[in-house]
Amino acid sequence: MPTLTVFTAPRERPIRRVDTPPSTPSATFTGAARPGEFFVFQIALVASEGGGAVGFVSGALGAIPASAMRCLSLGGIDMRGKAFTKQLTLKPGKTQVLWVGVDVPKSVRGRCAGTVTVTVGAERVPVEIVLTVSGKPLDDHGDSVAANLSRLRWLDSTAGAERTVTKPFLPVQVSGSKIKVLGRQLTLGSEGLPSQIESAFNGSNTKLGKLTPLLAAPMRLEVETASGPLRWSPAGRMSRSLGATETLAQWDSVSQAEGLSLLVTGQLDYTGSGSLTLRLTAHKPTDVRELALVVPLLPERAKLMMGLGKQGGTAPKSWSWKWDTKKHQDALWLGEVNAGLMLRLKGANFRRPLVNIYYGFQPLNLPESWGTGGVTVENGTIRAFTGPRTLAAGESRDFIVDFYLTPFKLLNTEAQWHDRYIHLGGSKSPEPHEKAVAEMDATRGPNVLNVHQATFFSPYINYPYADASFSALQKLTQAAHAKNTRVKVYYTTREITQNMPELIPLHSLSGEVIVAGPGKNAKTLLHPNGPHPWLTENLGEDFIPAWQDKVGGPYAELDLSVITTPDSRWNNFYLEGLKWLCEKADIDGVYIDDAALDSHSLARARRILDTRPKRLIDFHTWNHFNDWAGYGTNLVIYQEFLPYLDRLWIGEGFPARDAAPDYWLTEMSGIPFGMMSEMLDGAHPWRGLLFGETARLPWSGDPRPLWKAFDDYGIQNTELIGFWDDACPVKTSHPDVRATVYQAKDRLLIALASWAKTDVAVTLTLPKTIQTLHAAAIPNFQPEASYRSGELISIPAGKGLFLRAAP
Repeated sequence: MPTLTVFTAPRERPIRRVDTPPSTPSATFTGAARPGEFFVFQIALVASEGGGAVGFVSGALGAIPASAMRCLSLGGIDMRGKAFTKQLTLKPGKTQVLWVGVDVPKSVRGRCAGTVTVTVGAERVPVEIVLTVSGKPLDDHGDSVAANLSRLRWLDSTAGAERTVTKPFLPVQVSGSKIKVLGRQLTLGSEGLPSQIESAFNGSNTKLGKLTPLLAAPMRLEVETASGPLRWSPAGRMSRSLGATETLAQWDSVSQAEGLSLLVTGQLDYTGSGSLTLRLTAHKPTDVRELALVVPLLPERAKLMMGLGKQGGTAPKSWSWKWDTKKHQDALWLGEVNAGLMLRLKGANFRRPLVNIYYGFQPLNLPESWGTGGVTVENGTIRAFTGPRTLAAGESRDFIVDFYLTPFKLLNTEAQWHDRYIHLGGSKSPEPHEKAVAEMDATRGPNVLNVHQATFFSPYINYPYADASFSALQKLTQAAHAKNTRVKVYYTTREITQNMPELIPLHSLSGEVIVAGPGKNAKTLLHPNGPHPWLTENLGEDFIPAWQDKVGGPYAELDLSVITTPDSRWNNFYLEGLKWLCEKADIDGVYIDDAALDSHSLARARRILDTRPKRLIDFHTWNHFNDWAGYGTNLVIYQEFLPYLDRLWIGEGFPARDAAPDYWLTEMSGIPFGMMSEMLDGAHPWRGLLFGETARLPWSGDPRPLWKAFDDYGIQNTELIGFWDDACPVKTSHPDVRATVYQAKDRLLIALASWAKTDVAVTLTLPKTIQTLHAAAIPNFQPEASYRSGELISIPAGKGLFLRAAP
């Protein structure tokens, strides 16, 4: 007796998990489609008993071949472009919805009928499909009408996946055992581990020069057994595929020791981001007393550190850390501004955790390899250890290390001075944004407008292509372009709106796109009493409530959202959506807010944006060093993003006004990684100027007086030489007053900022050619004043000066 009941339903009535199945089965589906449309419909399965693995077999529908049909619920193309099949199990009494898509050829017309087969366990049920195809062919697969759900095909997008080098990087170069990327060189040792890392960046990351070493000795894997420390010897010739592509170098090496073999496979991409997998195999039962990866940096270069519970700043002589998955800590960065190394320790069971206040709902998995040990740092030497373990004969264990050679790129100071942001949010009326565009100035600024979510032009979070608002966004962008200015839009992957038509289909994918969280029992910082009733009533279970806003006006009253699953096909949807924004609205880039993206997806985004020049990505992140976010350090968490970004906006939740210079430099400025930032909470204009930062209009102060001073002083085409750089030509006589210089052949600009708690008088050590210094009047920053070389300069407590030097 059949136990499987099948129902079909049109796209217009997505079946929710909370819905009761119809009382009458319907194993026939009838629908109307357009030529060229990606047409979707639903097949719902209910097993009265038994249940089992769910399957789907497509079939031809007349002139529509079987290859044009796919079940989106059972697989597709993953975020790395690989085809996959998903395992779904139907439980007795539960409903499983299958979303099926038909890519209707443009040439087809008329009645198209055929049969598909759904299976649960050994039971097979044929389902008749009848489509009537008519009307004008569609050139966009139907994507311009979101309610038709044709955009579900975006889940399988490969947009931006070309294997090409993104700007401003250069192709990988290989010579013998040396791998060169922009400004850096890695040399491989006989065991396949780096024997040296070199950097050609100058002290402020503004120029490239001679390569200088970072490591004091080769990286090594130490293994100790009852016989004592083992010595590795080559098991054969090291095989290399170095230089196989312009984007990636790869290698492998096999070594052996008493009863053990070590296979090292590694790669380094064109950005200086790499990975090592150390596979240790026992050829007889082996008690390992200790295993440790040792990375010795030159002590004089290990000046700054961030990660593993250490907030950014001066590196301690000694640091000790143990694994605790309650904390978002699995990586550290060590080095100095122009040469550094970040290591992330991973196991084969790595799963990307959630970020921001949601970390606790999906924390790090304890690595089955590294997770029994910890990390020490002693005088610049990193030692990642595991503690004792026993390996059975034939047993292998993978120890994975992602690594990043920093800085990634030269500072783009010209863009920092030229691209002047206005970032508006919270307005449900079009007037503020329209006024901003009318007042934008391509030269003096602001000249880049960021459109936040929950605004008239993008009402729903991370769905800026909503049908109701998209034409308004298009017109706003056109108006900005008419003035040679730019418009960017809030677009990230942390959460998705309940106002997107695809929400229910995505929820039916059993946690693939929407995190299968506690649902009604989920309590967050934003939802201490649980989720909004709408989410519980419509989703029922398996979600985490996220950001919410009141919208109203011509749009929905509320914008609720739920958290998305990292490293899922949602990345594909996001990227195809980015392509849509670029092609249909000609946006000038995106503003990304704390996102659980990965480097591969960011590279794809970069390629999509760079189909036209001058498109930008800026990235904002809230301070994660707290209990909710697992005491993570932001630029360690997001290190893999940095090669693909144009600007940072770091400051929310950061103690900017209390931040020491080394903390600001390491945690907030972005400079050690080839990035520059703007200020947010507690913006401090004098100290910010040491790092080339201003506030962002209209947040935490008005930067326009400083923008004017930049133009009046002539900051364009100068070289930033930071206070941390030994080459800085200006020094102060007080340890709590720092000086950064902006230098050109015919001018020298000096930013001074004080951390002293009282007013202090300082003298400056200046180039011999400088005789006078002038401080122009800058509203809310400084009065006009002039000084002669060697004269005492009074610096008010916690403030500073911006000076132009003259011979």
